[in-house]
Amino acid sequence: MSHDVLDEFREYERASTTVLDAYVKPLVTRYLADLKATTKRDFFVMKSGGGVVSQDEVSRRPIDMVLSGPAGGVAAAAALSRGSDRKNLVTFDMGGTSADFSALPGGEPTWRTDAVIDTFPIAIPVVDVESIGAGGGSLAWIDSGGALRVGPTSAGADPGPIAYGKGGTDVTVTDADLVGGYLGRSLLGGRLALDEPLARRGIEKLADQLHLSLVEAILGVQRVVRASMAKAMRLVLARRGLDPKEYALLAFGGAGPMHAWALARELGVRAVLVPFLPGAFSAYGILISPIRVEYSRSVVRPLERAASVMRQTIEEFRERAASDLEAHGLDPRRSRIEARVDLRFRGQSYEISVPARGDLARAFRREHRRRYGYASRSERIELVTIRLVARVPRAVPRPRPPQPASAVAPHSRRVLFDDGWHDTPVHERGRLGADTEIEGPAVVSEDHATTIVPPGGRLRVDRFGLLEISVGE
Repeated sequence: MSHDVLDEFREYERASTTVLDAYVKPLVTRYLADLKATTKRDFFVMKSGGGVVSQDEVSRRPIDMVLSGPAGGVAAAAALSRGSDRKNLVTFDMGGTSADFSALPGGEPTWRTDAVIDTFPIAIPVVDVESIGAGGGSLAWIDSGGALRVGPTSAGADPGPIAYGKGGTDVTVTDADLVGGYLGRSLLGGRLALDEPLARRGIEKLADQLHLSLVEAILGVQRVVRASMAKAMRLVLARRGLDPKEYALLAFGGAGPMHAWALARELGVRAVLVPFLPGAFSAYGILISPIRVEYSRSVVRPLERAASVMRQTIEEFRERAASDLEAHGLDPRRSRIEARVDLRFRGQSYEISVPARGDLARAFRREHRRRYGYASRSERIELVTIRLVARVPRAVPRPRPPQPASAVAPHSRRVLFDDGWHDTPVHERGRLGADTEIEGPAVVSEDHATTIVPPGGRLRVDRFGLLEISVGE
């Protein structure tokens, strides 16, 4: 029944969510059962709205995991914010096929209930992540008008970029990054060799088709993919009325730290942060996420007549949360409860979620004014949906960056920036101790990612091993 999947109004969105849940349920249930049989133990699964639940719970409503991958990176970013003085963050997770962005005002994740899969709406709470087809494997191509395009089609892992030497023939972002000097001749600590001459021939062919030089073709591929990513990042911030100048860009994924500096300059962000092990940052977020159960119900009525139903519904949700947590073998007394309500001005087709405490009308008007620039004092406010989330933290050890190895003189390679080629020192991240400062241009390499510091930029390593990059003008 649809109310078992989504106990909220708007019939089309509820029907779409229910159909998608039913569509993926046989596949997900079978996969999780096989995984449990193989591992011979219970395990948790990440949810799209953050937090984890048991594999049995997600088998009952698999739609909860449909956008769960990017949520891991946001969870890790929130943990990083809690342990530092960086409270306003925008995450930038660029991998092989996509780039994902999310805003964390005050270091707290944001959620939405109007996500879309292909053309199908899903109305469950998901971490507010904007995803686009822009990654290291994104293909460069020429449209019917002769213009250069990049993505959303990807070369994938097989055949992958031309540089992988597996038969790929179309230029990718990775090929441009390699020939442009961003990448060295190998990845994964030397376990994956990259064929630079082969990638160069592919870019030369693309350049000939576009009547460009090799340098212009490399910069063209990079600029086009960055333009798509900058547009997505602007959307994430504009959707909540946030000023990019008040945020730091937290870059991770295998390719994020390479291109973050250019996005930061484009949008006026003054600082880029690169966490330790950026290639595994989302996985770390899944590891540390709390166990989470959540409930919602639509009860549309004027706010001034909603106090009783809010109290009753929240109390019912508290009891259900306690029962469900006990079924997980957890002590409900360890849970952190958060109740929220979705409110709107009468006649609006969208809502704003505020904490279910204090003066709700005042909180709603304040948030409405912050997002949209106005808030009527005379228009009646409606309660739309009541929500409750219960979280139980897990005891997970915090990783400590390794002690830096003995210092060695960096080698150098030629790297292409907007103003031409630069002889650029290449530093091994594992050899950079706390308070190390490096003037740009510079490259910082590690097994699973590469960080670029542009000319005019400056890098500093903080006491936790976090790279802080001032990108300059």
